[in-house]
Amino acid sequence: MRDHREQLNCHQFSVCSVNRLKGVAALALQPKSSLLQTFNARLKRMQPVSDLLQLHLYILFALMTLHGSSKGYRRRNRELYARFRSKIGDGDFCHNHNNLAHLKSFRNGVLKCLTHFSPRRRMQKNSIFVHFIIRFLMLTQKIAVIGECMIELSQNGAQVQRGFGGDTLNTSVYLARQVSESALEVHYVTALGEDSFSQQMLDSWRQERLHTALIQRLEHRLPGLYYIETDSHGERTFYYWRNEAAARFWLESERSEEICAELAQFDYLYLSGISLAILNETSREKLLAMLKQARANGCKVIFDNNYRPRLWASPEETQRVYQQMLACTDIAFLTLDDEDLLWGTVPAGEVIRRTHAAGVRRSGDQAGRRVLPGVGHR
Repeated sequence: MRDHREQLNCHQFSVCSVNRLKGVAALALQPKSSLLQTFNARLKRMQPVSDLLQLHLYILFALMTLHGSSKGYRRRNRELYARFRSKIGDGDFCHNHNNLAHLKSFRNGVLKCLTHFSPRRRMQKNSIFVHFIIRFLMLTQKIAVIGECMIELSQNGAQVQRGFGGDTLNTSVYLARQVSESALEVHYVTALGEDSFSQQMLDSWRQERLHTALIQRLEHRLPGLYYIETDSHGERTFYYWRNEAAARFWLESERSEEICAELAQFDYLYLSGISLAILNETSREKLLAMLKQARANGCKVIFDNNYRPRLWASPEETQRVYQQMLACTDIAFLTLDDEDLLWGTVPAGEVIRRTHAAGVRRSGDQAGRRVLPGVGHR
């Protein structure tokens, strides 16, 4: 599809294809006229996915028919549309997530047709319909980052500073900053309390353009907390209070079934070893089952092997859970520091062989032949 997308050029737009995240190809459209810029902004505010799917079916067909100049072309459009409708049936398309795969297949077929016009018909330069077609064809991809954010207290001389921290939160924030929201929606998945600290977290995440609809607010729960103490030599010591943190219970709430069903329809799911460590055995099994269903739906699962021994009962338990997780993983971000800490020091090649044996298709980089060195993040 990427090759077809790169051909979509006309003087109404500046079209650039970017690939800032491995595995995520984003197409950024920058309309040049003020009219198209206004229309583009309105489209970006259409948050409900169901609205976009409905427009794919009922508006796209009309626009394509108008764009075609020959009866034969319009007839082919109608035939393609009819075949698609026959696949999804007469049910409520907007609320049937299983039809998303059919819609993407339909979109890919239409894009292929559009890019194989003869020069006389290809993307008429002054046609505003070009922008309609491209925008409606480009389904925004979605990634959900699952984990925990904690309140951070750090010592700075005689002062104590407060902030928020977490490995998966850092990932989601920097991802949202790097990728256009129209190409990739970044959702953060966790549970918070109903306290003011939790509200401050939510407010700050929304300012970073993170989607928070899947974040739960649990009554009588609070976020976890950790304190960083720095001695005279600059050495840091961490103290944690997280045993009853809200994030530990996100899979035990009334909304958990609904959230898991929605996550299973995402394009990408990202989680770390800490995402697994904070859960009890029942919740882990539920999470792994959801990941398997998501992969069956075409989702790519990304796993960071971030290992914190104090969060686990034993290394043996961690090894067992990690192997189960790797069996559900498409892209593994492994660090040798964490691998050595968990399994003992072994050559990088052995780490790669063990990871591939567990079922991972790609490890570290796109070629699947390298393990990234540890960066020492907490």
